[in-house]
Amino acid sequence: MTEYEIVYLSSEYLNRTWEVMQFWASVSFGFIALSHLGAKHLNWLTTCIVTTLYIVFTLFVMNIFRVNGEVGDGFLTELKALENLGPGAQAIVASAPTALGMAAIISTFFGLFIASVAFLWLSFWRVRKTA
Repeated sequence: MTEYEIVYLSSEYLNRTWEVMQFWASVSFGFIALSHLGAKHLNWLTTCIVTTLYIVFTLFVMNIFRVNGEVGDGFLTELKALENLGPGAQAIVASAPTALGMAAIISTFFGLFIASVAFLWLSFWRVRKTA
């Protein structure tokens, strides 16, 4: 592929990943709102169903991130193999996430996931305890 094609496809995969991440974060905050506002209306079965659906959705999103990451790494490897890269391509290579950056992203993702599920169950049990 040409430099232009690799840069374009890399950009598309980054945009797709960003959009999926934004959608997942929106669903997570909606899940938190459901936990807070709907806790007194949820019974044990619906709480388990909502938790299971959120976990399955999160696993699906994680798989999308994994595939997009592998494809992005492949594009980055192809880009590095080319000679005489233009300034835009050089910027893409230079701005590739480091191990620390990836650890921060993954920690944030799992932190929000765990906090969301914990908050649902905490809200569920808090309402039952005070009733």
